[in-house]
Amino acid sequence: MNLPRPVLISDRHGGKLTADGGSSTRLTGVIEVNDPGPTAGVYTISVAAELAGVTDRSLRLYERHELLRPSRTTGGTRRYSQDDLRRLRRITELIADGVNLTGIGKILDLEQDTKELRSDNTALRADNTRLQVDRDQQPRPERPEKESEPIQRRSPSRRARPITTANSPPDRADQARPASAAPDERHHDYAQHPAG
Repeated sequence: MNLPRPVLISDRHGGKLTADGGSSTRLTGVIEVNDPGPTAGVYTISVAAELAGVTDRSLRLYERHELLRPSRTTGGTRRYSQDDLRRLRRITELIADGVNLTGIGKILDLEQDTKELRSDNTALRADNTRLQVDRDQQPRPERPEKESEPIQRRSPSRRARPITTANSPPDRADQARPASAAPDERHHDYAQHPAG
């Protein structure tokens, strides 16, 4: 089984590092160093406190009030990330403005919610724009001539009777029906028989 051996950096030549692998051969090349992400806990409590200009005790108090949630190593040591330091700077600004710790917690939660909603809104706007472009690029079907004619309204119901005035001629249906004919039972005249 071949395990990688530890390599010691022995010299720097023209921007390149020379590594000594413990043998007579020397390896040369560029050693890449990955920057930790903004959420990676890399700072101890004392370094984070110094960077933020607060005390270790203040950091523990903020953690107790759940304003900060640093990651922890397997041994339980707090590790603060760049995001934690950014949040810590906001906490110190709010304290300087006279906001108490409970209020700071609510403000930070609302700011986080607003940030997430803005992000969601931006994504939805992008989706909407993409869908509109897709819709506009699709060919529209030709409408037949019949659909381009104005829509005709339904004819009035057979039961509906036109309103007559004293000067209007009588309706043909009125002329065909004798005056003694009984009115249609389905059309009940509520004015003659009030509800009881």
